[in-house]
Amino acid sequence: MNIVVTTSDGRKIPFTTRSDDTIESLRNMIHGKEGMPPGLQRLIFGGRQLDDGHTLADYNIRHRDTVLLQLNMGIC
Repeated sequence: MNIVVTTSDGRKIPFTTRSDDTIESLRNMIHGKEGMPPGLQRLIFGGRQLDDGHTLADYNIRHRDTVLLQLNMGIC
């Protein structure tokens, strides 16, 4: 299935995924395409932050859905 990851500056990055791909694997795909380390990625879908260990299907992410990517700055 194809999904789109939208960055905070509005860029739309397409990815080909499977419903059983984990959030961790999506982070690694983003790292490979964009160079952003997985630890700095905050992924959001449907108002929920996505956690490693869960699959795209766990979050009901489907073909042509959009996931928001934000820079995770952590707590200072």
